[in-house]
Amino acid sequence: TPEELNKKITSTTGITWGTNLTSRYNLLYGGIDSDDVSIRLTEPNGVMAAVGVRMANDVSCQATAVDFVLPQDQRRLFPYVEASYEPFSDNGFDIPQAQEAIKKNIQHLYARLLGESITLDGPEMEEAYLLWLDIHQTGKDLITAGEESVNLQWSCRGRVNPQTGETLPSEMQVTSDPNYTIRAWRGIMSYLLADYRFLVE
Repeated sequence: TPEELNKKITSTTGITWGTNLTSRYNLLYGGIDSDDVSIRLTEPNGVMAAVGVRMANDVSCQATAVDFVLPQDQRRLFPYVEASYEPFSDNGFDIPQAQEAIKKNIQHLYARLLGESITLDGPEMEEAYLLWLDIHQTGKDLITAGEESVNLQWSCRGRVNPQTGETLPSEMQVTSDPNYTIRAWRGIMSYLLADYRFLVE
């Protein structure tokens, strides 16, 4: 139900998606208002799927950079990586430690968001890792070409402490993404949050 999904978003990501599921998209997502609509939908439809995609994009935007403002050992979503971790050097050589850390964090996100244990060499990992690499490299190329900014969108910046809600000093905020790694992680978050295994139980 909208109410259950709202609680699941908060418990897994630490982000509250406002009153979107309990108010704005409540009826569209199969909820009731106990007035004109008193029977819940029991089968998903196209509109509900669209709401799920919107939620995945919004929540991944809000949750990703803000998690990186915390020390690594306090992070809910990204305890194995830093925003500076890239899989290849500027000369194109492998950076094995960074590649392993990225994969371990993907593994962590699968467990946290979908409740699934995946192996570091399994098909799910390969698919997600290739997605991360594609977003990362495409974004870096766009920055180099001057077609994409190094700065994050205002709504996707890490400006507050997710544990206290307090606005952080400017030097502690995460407002730029020169290596396009934060946006690559945002893509993985959106990919998993839009998965039917997150939306439907």
